[in-house]
Amino acid sequence: MRKLHRRAYEATAAIHGRSIGGGATALMLVPSSVEHSVTLIGSTMLHRLMRTVATGPMSVYYRAKSAQRAPDAMATTCVRRDILPGSLPFVVRHLCSPEVHDDHLSPVDFGQVEVLCYDPPTSLVSRVDLAFREMFHGVSTLRPMQPRTEGFTGAFLPFPLRHVCLDVMFHRSMTLADVRAGLYFRSAPDVVYSANPEFLRYPVKIAVQHATGLSLPAPFAAIRNGWDELLRGSAALLGLRLEDFCTYRIDLECPPTPSDVRIRWAWTGEAG
Repeated sequence: MRKLHRRAYEATAAIHGRSIGGGATALMLVPSSVEHSVTLIGSTMLHRLMRTVATGPMSVYYRAKSAQRAPDAMATTCVRRDILPGSLPFVVRHLCSPEVHDDHLSPVDFGQVEVLCYDPPTSLVSRVDLAFREMFHGVSTLRPMQPRTEGFTGAFLPFPLRHVCLDVMFHRSMTLADVRAGLYFRSAPDVVYSANPEFLRYPVKIAVQHATGLSLPAPFAAIRNGWDELLRGSAALLGLRLEDFCTYRIDLECPPTPSDVRIRWAWTGEAG
């Protein structure tokens, strides 16, 4: 049974881009309400955060907040990529003022920040949250970002969560009891699937989507391209069939009493 679970873990990790197929998992926190605003953060703090939590290639995107552009415009004025020590990619989108120069971040004192993580380590949420708490003297001041309508976009920000809806995939050999007991793949969903009340405060929706590369185009709707091919190729390399995988939806809530964390599960269909 342990060997079977290990095989399921390897298969799922491969599907999530950790080892096979060149794919990547994009975690996106999408606020369920448009009432929340984005906390302004300085460029210095952004760089400090990156030095604290980044574990792989980092991309910093700039987008002008020009009044002439629609709120959901995906155009960027600059794309900059830096390779940082580590093995996992970490992406930050820094939404800046129109005065930003195309070749560096320093001219902008403050901007809006949204973070996208691709298959991050299990400790990333804690590390990001701790980094921001340190910056803001023990108080995590980031709030959910207002969602845009164009493409499939979102924000991965270290604010606490209250309601999580997450689709995960795992091998049929793993029963629902196994998953409830934590015997499932330790990949991107595991980062979000946390009963820690510190992460369960604001209403957001979390969607795990898959990309075939580490660099996502804009708009982000293209991340679904190659989904079936990535799944089938990853499963085939491990001698598994796509039909052997299920998709479950995790609905995690934290009511006012932190200890009363309820988790609801619902099977949503076949992987393909």
